[in-house]
Parts: sequence; structure tokens; C-alpha cells
Amino acid sequence: MSDLWGCNSNEQMHDIDNEKVKEMLIAGEPIANAKVESVVLRNCTIQKIALHNCEIGELDLSGSTCLDTVIIKNCTIGKTKLSLQDRKEMILQTRFKQHVRIEHCNFTDTFDCVQGQFEGEFSCTAHFAEDFLFRFNHFYQDIALNESVFAKNVKIIACNFDGNVWMRKLDVKSNLSLSRVIFSKKMNFGQSTFENLVHVNACTFHDRAGWNKVYAKQKVEFLKCAFHGEFASQGSHYFTIFNMNKCNINGVVSLANTTFDKKFNLSKSFIGNQINTKDTLFNGGFFLDNVSCEGTLNFNNTIYHQDVFFRNSYFGGDDQQLNFAGTTFHKSINFEGSQLKSALINFHGACFHKVGFEQTTWGTQSSSVDFSKCTFKHNLSLKNAAFVGEVTFNGSEFVNRACFDKAIFHQTAFFRFCKFNAVCSFEEAQFVKQSYFVGCKFADVNFMNSEFEGAARFATETSISNCPEDQNATVFDGDANFANARFNKKALFQQVRFAKQAKFNNVYFGEQISFRNAQFAEDAVFSGAFCSLELDLRKINVAQELTLKGANINRRLNLAEASFDQISFYNMVTDVIAIVPQQIDGKLRGDKHDNNSMDVERTSQEYLALKKSFSIQGMHDEEDWAYWKFRRNKRHHSSIKAKQNKNIFVLAKNTFEKILIDYGSNYGTHPFRITFLAGFLIAAFGTFYWMFPDQLILEGDEITKGQHPTLSQCIYFSVMAFTTMGFGDIHPDFYGWLKAVVAFEALVGIITMTLFVGTYARKIVR
Repeated sequence: MSDLWGCNSNEQMHDIDNEKVKEMLIAGEPIANAKVESVVLRNCTIQKIALHNCEIGELDLSGSTCLDTVIIKNCTIGKTKLSLQDRKEMILQTRFKQHVRIEHCNFTDTFDCVQGQFEGEFSCTAHFAEDFLFRFNHFYQDIALNESVFAKNVKIIACNFDGNVWMRKLDVKSNLSLSRVIFSKKMNFGQSTFENLVHVNACTFHDRAGWNKVYAKQKVEFLKCAFHGEFASQGSHYFTIFNMNKCNINGVVSLANTTFDKKFNLSKSFIGNQINTKDTLFNGGFFLDNVSCEGTLNFNNTIYHQDVFFRNSYFGGDDQQLNFAGTTFHKSINFEGSQLKSALINFHGACFHKVGFEQTTWGTQSSSVDFSKCTFKHNLSLKNAAFVGEVTFNGSEFVNRACFDKAIFHQTAFFRFCKFNAVCSFEEAQFVKQSYFVGCKFADVNFMNSEFEGAARFATETSISNCPEDQNATVFDGDANFANARFNKKALFQQVRFAKQAKFNNVYFGEQISFRNAQFAEDAVFSGAFCSLELDLRKINVAQELTLKGANINRRLNLAEASFDQISFYNMVTDVIAIVPQQIDGKLRGDKHDNNSMDVERTSQEYLALKKSFSIQGMHDEEDWAYWKFRRNKRHHSSIKAKQNKNIFVLAKNTFEKILIDYGSNYGTHPFRITFLAGFLIAAFGTFYWMFPDQLILEGDEITKGQHPTLSQCIYFSVMAFTTMGFGDIHPDFYGWLKAVVAFEALVGIITMTLFVGTYARKIVR
């Protein structure tokens, strides 16, 4: 006989009567090289079964009891029944007291075993041409079906396996179904090939379930199963969908070096122990939606080629870890609505494409979340995310938009040396503890309405050297918007570089705030900002306008050695402004736009604020300078209005004020300049008098018409008139017109001398 296993027998086959075979089997006699139409032993007690190299049309042992071993070797058997349900719906139960061994047999028809009792070991290496059915059986010892071939369906239903189950190197051509099976010890399907559907439903695995190096060409599904021991499928290849839905997984799940070509699904399962997918390749979607996991998930160095979903899941446990270090996500990963309360959440060095982490809870107060050195190639969304534990993004790169809107960071947040290549938004984000953004490079960034309850560091405390190229400096290459943000503690921006507009309008600074050595390539806006302490803007460089309109600075605005093209601080409230006139002269808006009435008016108020600040600091010369600029701008504003209203009287008054008070004394701030003015006026009036000698009379002699008095006499007369000391021996003609000019000179002299006395006295007193 030749069989599928390559075994040959030289002995000639002979026919044996069915009844004779029955008698021999009941007596425990071996049968070899026999050809039997059918062997039917129902409800019998059989001593021993030994069949070798036989051809049996039908084997029926329903309801029988075999007291000794069963050995069936190199046989070809048709329909096989090890139990039978009769017409009265009664099960004829078969019982095997000792080992059952089936070696190198071919079953050409259905193999059906219902409610069998196997008290010894069961081993089978066979080829099954039709359906293989194990239903309601109880195996008390180990069972082995290694290297068997199943051409049709395999169904194992409601069986109990008290011993180990070995089904290694199976070749299952059709469906495999395991339903309500209990595996009390180890089971192993290692190195098996499944050509069609694998369905495992409501099974319980109390010990290790081995599926290593399995090749499943169709869908594999574990539904409502319980794994109390390890589930190992290392080095396997699943060509289509792999599902473990609604399972209770208390043991370790090891999927290392496995390839999943299609969807991988663990949704709605409970995971109580570690999952390891190190070096696993996921070519299809990965789903862990609605999962409850208290064990460690290890996905190190895993590659996901399709979407990954962890939506509305819970990950937690005192020692539980969620590890994605070095993992590559070629498409989206989504944790929306999940709670990740693991002791350690590790994405170190991971590579992401599209990411959805909205409304996600990360970590506990004692745990940490590590996103350091990650690459986010597409949009990242952490909107409404809550980081309960410490979180680290150090050295990560965000290629596209990154959204942290309304995220809450309960512990320290690290973003050191991150690269944000596109728009980044932290709008309404909340940082409860310290936050570090040292060395970051931002494109457009939005921190509107965000709150920093702890210290916010965009620079190290030592980044205050004169070196403009500090490697630790944070760089904003796009617009930086911090409008309405709150910094309740220290905020450090030393040596930060802003390539475009920087907006800090309506920002609250609760403690120390420093922008020392910061570089602004465009406008720097601090309108409406509030500072509880000093606003440190020392040595900043603003290429365009520095705006502090309406700011409220409780102590002082420190602009020492700062430089800017233009500055505005209208309606700013502060005690002290640390600045010198050389920094600000000609750089207020009204100085640059002297035809704009509003700008000129506001600039006058800004110079008045500077005057008060210089007065507090005891900088009297600077105070005089600010007062002079204040009065000059106020006069200029009045002249602009007068021109608009065509008010000649105001224009004349302003012209007189400009010549006499402004040019003459810088509005009373330069007494010695008044002296030069007085000398000039005396000389001017004396020269004028010299030009009209007929209007002057010498005491006792009238100057004849056409005769000129000497210039020295005219200047002497001018001195007398200017100082109101009396005319002496020379006076104007009482009936001439020159007396009006003399009276005017006397009035100008009184004003000038009064101005001189007041100014000089003020200088002396101060």
C-alpha cells in the first residue's frame, strides 16, 4: 500500500469479514494489511485497538469504551465516528482509557468526534480529506495533531483540553473554527498554514497560546476570548485581517517580528499585561479602539504602513508602560478621547505622519510622557489634550502644522530645541508648572490667551551674554503672537530672535520678565501689557517700531542701551523709564509724522511721561530736555489745528512762542541761552534805531534830520529800553512812531528777564 506520507508495505492486502474484525478488535487482537468495508463497534467494551496498514470504509466507535491503547497507523479510513447522536437525541459517548495514537493515516471522509472522553494522551498525524469535527470532547491528557493536513473545515467546539495541545505544522486548506473551547495548559499552532478563515470564538486559554511562525492567508478572528497566559505569534505572517475583538487578555501578547498585511484590530478588548510588537510590520490599519489596558504595550521599532487607531481607550496601571520608541507611522495615528495613564508613555524617536491626539489624557502626576526626538511629518493635533504627567518634546521636529490649542500641561513641559517648520498654535493652552522652549525654532506661532502658571523659559538664565549668536537662543522665523497671554511667574526671552512681528499686547507678566539682548526684525508690540515688576528690555534691537501703548508697568520700563527705529508708549502707566535722550530723540511717532495731529498730540504726552520719569530719577538735564520736547510738540499740535481752522491769531502767537521761548530758551530750560537771546534782541533793536535817527532826541539838542547817531549810542539806548532802566540822555520823539517800537522792546525785555530769572533760579534751587 502506498499512502500520502510515503510509507510502503510489501505485504498483500486481504479482505476480512466485518464480523470477524469486530470480534478481533473486542478481543484486542491487532489487524494488519486488511481491507475492511466497515468497522462498527457501538456501545462495546474494547480491550485494545491496533490497526496497521489497513483500508477501512467506515469506522464507528460510538458509545464504546476502549480499555487499553488505540494505535492506528498507516491506514486509509473513510467516514469516522467516535460518537453518535441517535434518533432519541441521545449522545452515544465514546471513552478512551489509555493513549490514542493515529499515525500517518488518510481520512477520506468526515472525521467526527462528539462528547468523547480521552483519559490518556491523544496524538494524530493524518490527512483529512473532509471535515474534521471535535465537539463537546474532554481530553484529560496531552493532545497532538502535529503535521496533519486538513483539506476541508476543522471545527473544534465546546471541548475541554486538560493537557497540552500540540497542533504544530498543520496545513489547513479550509476554515478553522474553535468555539467555546477551554485550554487548561499550553496550546501550540506554531508553523501552521491556514489557507482560509480562522475563527476563534469564546475560547479560554489558561496557559500559553502559541501561534509562532503562522501563515494565515485569510481573516483571523479571536472574538470574546480570554487569555490568562501568554499569546505568542512571533515571526508570523497574516495576509488579511487579524481581529481580537472584545477579548480579555491578562497574559503577555508577543507579536515581535510579525507581519500584518491588512487590518489589525484589538478593539473593545481588555489588556492586563504586556503587548510586544518589537520590529513588527503593520501594512494595514491598526485598531485598538475602546480598549482597556492595564499592562505594558511594547511597540518599539514597529512600522505601521496604514492608519493606527487608539480612540476612546484606557491605558493605565502602576507599572504599566506604553512604548512606541523608534516606531514609524506612515499614515495617521489617532488617540482621540483616550486616557493614557501609564507609568511611562514613550514615543522617543518615533516618526509620525498625520496625528490626532485631541481630547486625550496623558499620564498621571507621577508618570512621564516622552515625545523627544520625534518627527511629525504631517499635521499634529493635541487640541484639548490633558498632560497630567511630565511631558517631553525635546529635539522633535514638526514639519507641518502643530496644534496644542486648549491643551493642559499639569506638570513640567519640555520643548527644548524643537523645530516648528509650519504654523504652531498653543491658543488657550495652560501650563500649570514650568515650561521650557529653550533653543526652539518657530515659524508662525500662536500663544494667544495661553496661561503660564509656572516659569516660562524661552531662554536659559545664562543666555544674557553680548554674543548675538547664542546657540541656546530661541528663534521665531514667523509671526509670534502672545496676545492676552498670562505669565504668572518668571518669563525669560533673553537673546530670542524675532524675524517678523512679535505681539505681546494685553499680556500679563506676574513676576520677572526679561527680553535682554532680544532681536526684533519687525515691530515689537506690548500694547496694553501689565507687568507687576520691571519690564526688562535692555539691549534689545527693534528694526521697526516698539509699541507700549496703554501698558501698565508697576516698577520700571528698562530700555537701557536698547535701540529701535520708532517707539510709542502713549497712555503707558509706569513710575520709571530707564532710557537716555540719545536713544529716543526723533524716534517717537509724532517726530516722524509731524503732519498728523493725533500723532503729534500723543507724542507730546509721551514726552511729558518721560519728564516725570526723569524727575523721579533725579536726571534734571534729561527732565529739561523732555519738557522742551513736550512743549514743542504741544505747540506744533496747536499750529496744525490752527492751520486747519485758519486761526491767524493762534498761528501768530505760536510763531512768537517759537522764536522767543523755544529758540530763545528751550522753553525755559537753558538760562544761558536766554542771555544770548537778550544780547541778540538788544543788538537787533539798536541797529533798527540806528536806521531811523530822526526819531531819537538827545537831551538838550535835537538831532537834525539826516544826521545819523552813532551805532554805539543806539545800542546803549536799546539796553536802557530792554532793561526798563529809563531813557537817560536819549529818548524817542514823543510825537514819533518809534516810541511804539521802544515800548514793544521794553515788553520783550521784561518777559525775557523774567524768563531768565525764573530759569536760573530753578537751576540753582535744583
